[in-house]
Amino acid sequence: MKTSYIKTKWVDNKTPVNAKNLNKIEEALGDLYENAIGKDEIVGGTGIDIDTDEEGQKVLGVSDSVMMSNTCSGFEFIEDELPNNYDRNKIYFILDSETKTLIKIMLNGITIFEV
Repeated sequence: MKTSYIKTKWVDNKTPVNAKNLNKIEEALGDLYENAIGKDEIVGGTGIDIDTDEEGQKVLGVSDSVMMSNTCSGFEFIEDELPNNYDRNKIYFILDSETKTLIKIMLNGITIFEV
């Protein structure tokens, strides 16, 4: 898995729209797809488990394999949206600010689960 992506600075009528630049985008998208966390690894699998306790409260479990991963430094609950300065290796659980219910899970600025 690649750890960084060098962006192309697109300038109207200057940056060439050619096979090299387009293939770079295709390769990055392919890398994202190949290394994406699968549904079974997120909910109910070996990664993140969301359950309900006896009082009807949501309970979150994160497996040791996720927490020991060199690509995950932990998780955080926040309200409404991912902040501009987010930790790239943290899983964010986005809660609705009014209802405090889970609306989205994000990793590296990418939505991996949405209600």
